[in-house]
Amino acid sequence: MLTMTHNRLHSVVHRNNLVPPEGGFFADKNRSWWESLTLPPVEKLQVRQDLAMLDHLEPQIAEVGQELARQWPDPLHRTYHKTGVQGTALPALPSRTGVPPLLAARTVAG
Repeated sequence: MLTMTHNRLHSVVHRNNLVPPEGGFFADKNRSWWESLTLPPVEKLQVRQDLAMLDHLEPQIAEVGQELARQWPDPLHRTYHKTGVQGTALPALPSRTGVPPLLAARTVAG
């Protein structure tokens, strides 16, 4: 859902030949940029709904990350629960590749 929402917002920028803001499309400091865009009413609605979706998803993703950290508190010195995978696999996937924590856990778990 997060990638789909990001892609929809990127498409609004490209479709309308907009110059993106400095510091990343989805940084908190750029929220006012999104809200100030002059767009057709339907696209303005889409942007508002996609921003609301991001507001909804971000705490849920953070909660998943917290749960994974709770389940694997010492990833460098322990075998992951029920997987037999050693140490660094789970933390390396999200931090080095941008893989979301839940997908990383599913990938490591097999």
